[in-house]
Formats: sequence, C-alpha cells, structure tokens
Amino acid sequence: MNTITMRPPVAAAKGDRSFWLQSIDADAVTAPLQGSEDCDVAIVGGGYAGLWTALRIKEQAPQTRVTVLEADFCGSGASGRNGGQVHSWFAEIDMLRVLVGEDDALMLCRATTDAIEELSSLQAAGTIDMDLRLDGWLWTASSTAQEGAWAQACNVCRTIGEARFRPLQRAEILLRTGSAASYVGIVEERAGTVQPA
Repeated sequence: MNTITMRPPVAAAKGDRSFWLQSIDADAVTAPLQGSEDCDVAIVGGGYAGLWTALRIKEQAPQTRVTVLEADFCGSGASGRNGGQVHSWFAEIDMLRVLVGEDDALMLCRATTDAIEELSSLQAAGTIDMDLRLDGWLWTASSTAQEGAWAQACNVCRTIGEARFRPLQRAEILLRTGSAASYVGIVEERAGTVQPA
C-alpha cells in the first residue's frame, strides 16, 4: 500500500496551454487531492502513458485501488501538446531491429497497430470522444534528398511479410493533401490523427 501526500498543483495559465487544449477550453474535472490518500498503485502523471496504465491495471485487476496524480489536469502536459499523430512504428522497424532485434521490433510494431485498433474501438463504442480520424499517414519527399527515405523500412516490412505501406505519386499526394510540394512517397492507410486533449 502507498500513502500519497500532495502539495498544491501549479497549473498553466490558459493562454499558455497548447492549441489542442485551448480548442476544447479544457479545465480540471476533479478537485485537487488534499492531504493523504491510500491506494495500491500510484501513477504520477495523467498523460497518455499514465491513463493507459491505469486503464490496463483496472481491466486486469478491477479491485486494485489506482490513483492517478496530475499537477494540473489529465492531458494538460506533453500528451495534450503533441502533434496528434496516430501511426504504427513500422516506419521505424529498420532502426528498431538494430536496437532490439527482429523479434522484439516486430512485437513492438504490431503492438502499435493493436493500439490503433483499440483507439478505434474506444471511439466507435462512445467510450472516449477523441476525434480519431484514420485517413492515412503520408511519408513524402519534396526534394531529391528526401526521396526514398522510407526504403529501408519498406524493405524490412516486405521481407517479414508485413504489407504496411503503399507507394504514392504526385497526383494522389496532391489530392490527399492539397499541396503540390511533395511528389513521391508512401502511405500507411490505417493511421491518421487524434485530438490529443
């Protein structure tokens, strides 16, 4: 059992919040913890990792008393400031393979695709309104120096039988983005964006 004693949190001024947080006019939804609290698991930080961990613990052991501690309000830190991109790690599988080996790299990449499907299920069920849009993630080139930057990751995926990317040419990139800056690339179809706040 853990005993937690909190100091008063310091919240960011509304004008200092991220675009995402300002767009939903986010405010704290629970009163700050005063004094001490007993729990089985204390999670420090109410961002993606902290909240996801709390959900997983409660799924696996519903009787566990979990307390999430956040200095401001959940999602107000780095998670609420991120770019809102939702894509797998298959674009980095070549680098991951060097770091952790092929089996673990593949396991990590597949776990990210599973997470995308879980996000989709959570939104479809109405559990979490996150404005998830799985319209695809594009990796493109707008100069010759950028051409083929994705080749190694695509080759590794092809070698291990993971068809994650499809080639793109100028016309489709223009149609999808409205910009003529990029002229060649790839797309990961089951990817997109989320409103991170």
